Amino acid sequence: MIVLESDRLIMRNYRESDLAEYHRIMSDKENMYFFIPFGFVTNTIEESLEGLKNAIEFNAKDEGYRFCLTLKGTDKMIGGIGYTTATETPVGKIADPMGWFIMPEYQNKGYITEAAKRLLEYAFLQDNCIRVVTACFKENIATQKVMAKLCFRKEAEKLNAMWHDGKMRDRLEFAINKNEFMRHDMFELKSSKVKLEVFIPKSHFSALRDALCSAQAGVIGNYENVLSYSTVQGNWRPLPGANPYDGDVGVLCEGEEYKVEVCCQVEKLTQTIFAIKAIHPYEEPVINIIPLLSE
Repeated sequence: MIVLESDRLIMRNYRESDLAEYHRIMSDKENMYFFIPFGFVTNTIEESLEGLKNAIEFNAKDEGYRFCLTLKGTDKMIGGIGYTTATETPVGKIADPMGWFIMPEYQNKGYITEAAKRLLEYAFLQDNCIRVVTACFKENIATQKVMAKLCFRKEAEKLNAMWHDGKMRDRLEFAINKNEFMRHDMFELKSSKVKLEVFIPKSHFSALRDALCSAQAGVIGNYENVLSYSTVQGNWRPLPGANPYDGDVGVLCEGEEYKVEVCCQVEKLTQTIFAIKAIHPYEEPVINIIPLLSE
């Protein structure tokens, strides 16, 4: 289960306990005006429940992600954000479309920009996306402002492209590619290099070291296989639905593992993450990505 955090937000999977807030958002035809042609807007609590169940099931299909937005310190839904994986290419995924919505009282506070930036970081740095596409009606100025802040490019303006509310309307299409995202000021620190922290059982250290080398991580000057590792003590409790490598569902577990630290060029990051995950035994590997100041 993926959970994303930003400065003020938690992005988690939907739950059936979100129904009241989900229904409030989806049945608000004024706030969800531009979503009406796509079948998301509901009229009854039964329709909202069906939509919520679809959102819950979506994340289990490996076709993208739909996250419930909550404020830190609460667990109450204030909106949603996500993307669909449209295409798998030999060099990575194309996400199309990316979309979001939020309750009226939380608009104009920067929450959607903050959430979308965090989701783009996840898409490009951890989910092997190479391109993210989105679109909106030409009249949807608020969404266009968010896309401008996130450095999306307008790629197309389709005239009279879709029927909505009694007339044909223009649609705008936007995209951002991974290399563009990495160039723009998306990170607090502009950097060409990151440090990875990987937590792994001691028994899998040699496989991890070989995987990092094959991905060309840990290269400094004329040296390769440059990394450090130390023994740490960790604890975890598998939740229902988990398939733990070690431990039992519902039981707080403890154990020793290695914390492996290695530097990696940003352009090698995606292949390095994939190499790590290919040999890692944990269902949810912990991989911290830390931008470094450029030399």
